[in-house]
Formats: sequence, C-alpha cells, structure tokens
Amino acid sequence: MPEETTAAVPVNSDAATMDIIKKNMVWSVAAGLLPVPLVEVAAITAVQVKLIRELAEHFDVPFQKDLAKSAVASLLASLGSVTLGKFVARSAFRFVPVLGPVVAAASLSAMAAAFTYAVGRVFAVHFATGGSLLDFNIERIREFFRQEFAIGLKEAATLKPAAAPAK
Repeated sequence: MPEETTAAVPVNSDAATMDIIKKNMVWSVAAGLLPVPLVEVAAITAVQVKLIRELAEHFDVPFQKDLAKSAVASLLASLGSVTLGKFVARSAFRFVPVLGPVVAAASLSAMAAAFTYAVGRVFAVHFATGGSLLDFNIERIREFFRQEFAIGLKEAATLKPAAAPAK
C-alpha cells in the first residue's frame, strides 16, 4: 500500500495528468453555474467521479463508481464544517433577489474548481504510487488534500475555458 504524506508527494504531475485535472476543473465550473440549488452539487459530484474514472484509466487502475463516490464524499467532509458551510451558503445565496444568483454561481464555481483540482491531485498521486480505490485512506491524505484545495483556489482564478478540449 502506498505511503502518502506531503513529504513523499511529487510536486508536479505529468502533463497528461494535469490536462485531465484541468479539463475537469472546467467541467466543475460549468456544473457550479447551474441555476438550481443542490442540483449543481449533484452535477459537481458527478464531475468528481468522472475525474477519478479518467485518472484511473490513465494510471491503469480498476475503477468502481461506488468507491469513487464514497471517496468524493469523504474528501468533501475532510474540508471541515466551515468550508462545507461556505459551499452550502454559496449555493443557497441563489435565493437572494437580483445579485444572489450571479454571486452564488461565481463563488460556487470557483470552489468547485478548487475541489476538483484537489481531488485530481490526490488521486493522481495515489494512483501513481500504486494505490487503488480499494486502499484509498482519507486519514493518510487529509492534510495533503487541504493543501491542494488551497492551491486549487488559486488555480481556479487562472482557469481558462480553453483547458477543456472537446472529447
């Protein structure tokens, strides 16, 4: 089983891996723009599962949808109640007349892209070091995930739609 600590984590992923992550960040932004509260959360989750499937294929690791969904839920929960509260509040902000939907869409999309970045980085490292969905352990990567989420917030600010080539 791979040892995943921030000291052993490669800083850079290969270009193909980062292309997969960036493409899915763009999909997450689009999902975050959906105008119906909670529907966008389901769409963002679907993007995360798609991302894990694509990374599993890239690293030739068996994929199981139910394990991927569970991993996404665990990673989201690992962000803590304050960050989760921000996700919910930003989604609910859509109910505020006039500017609410615009502010909600922009801020939720940025958080969705950051979450996608962090999920992608965590699974890229996990799969690259010999891990699978069966041995994924949130306790071992929690701090790395939080660090990658913070980096993802910065990456989301520089995201360009051209990062999502047609498939």
